[in-house]
Amino acid sequence: MMNRLTCFKPILRGVIMGLLLCLTAVGGWAQPCLRLDTLQPGNYLSTCLLTFTDSTGQLNVSQLNLNLFKPTGTDHPGFGTDGLVHWLTFTCQNGAKQARKFVLEVDIVYADEMSFYMLDGKKITFQIEHDSWHVPLWKRKIASRYFAFPLDLAPEQAVRVFIRAQEQSGTLITPIRIWERSAYERYYSTETNILILPPIILLFLAAVGLSLFVASRHLIWLFYAVYAFGTAVYNLNIEGVMAHYLPTPFNSIKGYSLGISLGYIGSLLFTHEYVYKRLSQPIRWLRQATYGLIAVQTAWFLYVLVMPFRYGTADMVLLLTALTAAFLLMHLLVCLARGSYEARNYLLAIAPFLLIVLIRVCDRVGLLETQDWHYYLRYYAPLVEILILGVGAVRQLMREREATLLQLSNTQKEVILSQEAERRRIAQDLHDDIGTSLIALRGRLSVSNPEAHSLLDQIISDVRAVSHNLMPDELANLGLPGAVAEAVRRFQESSTIKFMAVCAGDVVVLADTTELAIYRAVLELMHNVVRHSGATEAVVQLVYHADLLNVTVEDNGKGFDAEKRADSGGIGLKNVASRTDWLGGNMAIDSSGVGTTIRIDIPYS
Repeated sequence: MMNRLTCFKPILRGVIMGLLLCLTAVGGWAQPCLRLDTLQPGNYLSTCLLTFTDSTGQLNVSQLNLNLFKPTGTDHPGFGTDGLVHWLTFTCQNGAKQARKFVLEVDIVYADEMSFYMLDGKKITFQIEHDSWHVPLWKRKIASRYFAFPLDLAPEQAVRVFIRAQEQSGTLITPIRIWERSAYERYYSTETNILILPPIILLFLAAVGLSLFVASRHLIWLFYAVYAFGTAVYNLNIEGVMAHYLPTPFNSIKGYSLGISLGYIGSLLFTHEYVYKRLSQPIRWLRQATYGLIAVQTAWFLYVLVMPFRYGTADMVLLLTALTAAFLLMHLLVCLARGSYEARNYLLAIAPFLLIVLIRVCDRVGLLETQDWHYYLRYYAPLVEILILGVGAVRQLMREREATLLQLSNTQKEVILSQEAERRRIAQDLHDDIGTSLIALRGRLSVSNPEAHSLLDQIISDVRAVSHNLMPDELANLGLPGAVAEAVRRFQESSTIKFMAVCAGDVVVLADTTELAIYRAVLELMHNVVRHSGATEAVVQLVYHADLLNVTVEDNGKGFDAEKRADSGGIGLKNVASRTDWLGGNMAIDSSGVGTTIRIDIPYS
């Protein structure tokens, strides 16, 4: 009988201690005992949590007076930026018949001190003192970016837990959760992957933006890269990645403030470039306010970079963050009222951020209970925003490029049409004035001077030929294939080169300006053959395909170096290339010592 009683002594002792702890009244506050066997994994502690502020910072766990502790009233106890020492305590019991291993997690990254004490009665059975964000992961009992402490309990064991927390350079918030060890390891691994993915993608987007800036020299991509990089730095710092994996000074707590400022500088510059500069009419006060806020954020960034990070700095970070976010929203709404398409896209991009604000407001007034995905949304909302803005910037630049090309095409068209109008005027003058005067002169010459008559006839013929070339009638009468064939016949008669015209496929009638530009290009290429090739034979081909017209001029001459000819400023080929570009076509030159082939492809559309 005595042996049996001896076996049950530890269990009886645990039950008695558990009852005593669970019935303890602290300063008039009834503190419920947390039953770990019924606890939902990952739930934040609230009803069982008490707190006390040690304004002296000198008390140790044995000197604490439990009558001074009061309920936190929340599952996320916040102590602001007072820099004082705060104690938290609760009682818990392992109600299971077997020993269990738990993890107590204080769900924050940055604290200058976080100490953990586990008491069985008045005896400290386990403690970790002076843990902080400076302590590397590999030196912690549990390798976590957050403050995680082992809570190993025997069957039916009840204990009191004390936590001592202090943050002198920022805001102190101490949400506490308890997990079974295996569940915590799975949770921590999963959450790490979820939270680290957005900044990794943001760093990739920053690299892409910087590459696009180097390639295109468009400032919008530099601002985009700064925006993405600053946001990534903030995310990595706030989750403790920089604190635990990077060396000094990159692991400083000021990193999250630097990331916020850098991100907002990039965001303001990007907004100005993407939205404001596309307004039809500028808004002077809005531009000046944007520049002013950029200057403020830049000055603050430099201040935080060189000065120590004090507890008041965190309050200033929150103030500047709220001010800049409100200004950006106002900026977009003002531009939207002016009919800005980009402002509408930007508001769509920040919709997840606005959802976060709405969730926080609903949580504050008790309309919504915070879920884990609400917390994760804080990291994915900026990623979604920056992705949408990147797509918007690409589309904006593509539209502007198309508009520039259209403007250039219209300018080329106007130049070509002006040239044609000038050609018609000159041709008309040659025919009506000079041609008529020459004929009149011929009638006055003496019949006894046949040489003068012959020379004058040749001059009249040349003037008619020049006038004809300047304003060809064949294009209107015969169409493009017939006009090219007639031009080939004339070149055949006036030179020693054997020219041949070939037309294949079903003829597609193109716009008058298009056929005229093609005809001029063919004439220019045929003139080049006569003047420069030294050829004996040449072929001009028009091949009508289903979607484009292929024009080829080929000769068996001595060839030329196309690159040197282009560099030397050959006007003829440049004119042909200009007309081809205006028509949206492509020109290719293949030249060697056995001949030259110039191919032009003109799309119908």
